[in-house]
Amino acid sequence: MKKRTARILTGIAIVLAALGVIYAVWVSLSAAKLRRAYAALEQDGRPMRADEVIPPPVEDIENAALLYESAALLLKAMPARWDNVPGEAAPSREEASARDKSKNLLGHLSYLSNAFLKESLAEEKWAQLELLLAEDIVTEALAIVRLGTERPSCRFDLDYKAGLNMLLSPVIDMRDLLRILGAKARLEAEADRPQNAWDLALTQLRLADALRTEPTIISQLVRNFGIGNACQTLQRACGATPPSPQQYEDFVTLLEGLDDIAPLVASVDAERLLAGEWVFGQSKNELTQTIRQYVYEDEDYAPGILLWLRIQRTCFKPALLADHAAYLRFMHRSAGLFEGPPSRDMWKVQERAEAEAEAERRHRADPL
Repeated sequence: MKKRTARILTGIAIVLAALGVIYAVWVSLSAAKLRRAYAALEQDGRPMRADEVIPPPVEDIENAALLYESAALLLKAMPARWDNVPGEAAPSREEASARDKSKNLLGHLSYLSNAFLKESLAEEKWAQLELLLAEDIVTEALAIVRLGTERPSCRFDLDYKAGLNMLLSPVIDMRDLLRILGAKARLEAEADRPQNAWDLALTQLRLADALRTEPTIISQLVRNFGIGNACQTLQRACGATPPSPQQYEDFVTLLEGLDDIAPLVASVDAERLLAGEWVFGQSKNELTQTIRQYVYEDEDYAPGILLWLRIQRTCFKPALLADHAAYLRFMHRSAGLFEGPPSRDMWKVQERAEAEAEAERRHRADPL
């Protein structure tokens, strides 16, 4: 009996020792992959520390962000006007969701302006949008934005060390202001007031470019949205009246620098350092909470034991090290692709997207 017990214990010890060796080798191999990924980034000259991508402080007197936040707060202080237009059908699911989320005038105007810019705003809502954009409070807010665009710098007070918990509400407010400016400029152009449209488009371009130095990808997506929308406004204004000589010079100066890919590349590096490294640098308990919060927030997606197993796999050290290395390689390659010339495949994707958008516009114009 004692010999049998000894053999069982010896077998268990051998299995445990073998598993320990396998685990140690696995960790070593994954750690080596991670070291090589870091070395490749450093050799390529990519930023390696968070302080290399965080923008420097700006004096208040030069900081346009303070004025942009002031304009957004001015509109947020006013309640939304979600009252139904007489004869209007019940709100769509999208609008109902917007009503739940946006209880202030900024969110309401942003929703209407976005629908108008996408050419999906119902005709009965056009008059409502025009009336809201003509209100004194909106005129005052846009005047504050214009003053902000005359300042040389823009730096929001964001907590860049908060990782995925960084609050980007000022950037989201910028998106809303860009939508409102775009809609008002488009309405001015269609109302045969091209000079007003030119001024508003110029303000929109300057507002969008104020996000040039913000290092998050969300900021650069908002910047690109504002630039693209302002360029569409320019096309419409050109069909009515050419800009004044001064406006022309201002537009040329702005447009010459808007195709710079450096801000987008910098945002990829910043995403790696501010978000990626924050995630992979967490303890197991912290990482578990982060996964539950951002990946498996809806428990129906992975209920019970399946959710637990997926989290354990992610937090398992050899797998976590390998995932970290794969993430670094992906972000490294992404930055390189942005810096390089566009490939044929990228152009094909863009052409296909433009063709689909054109087909959708034609369908809305003539559904039969």
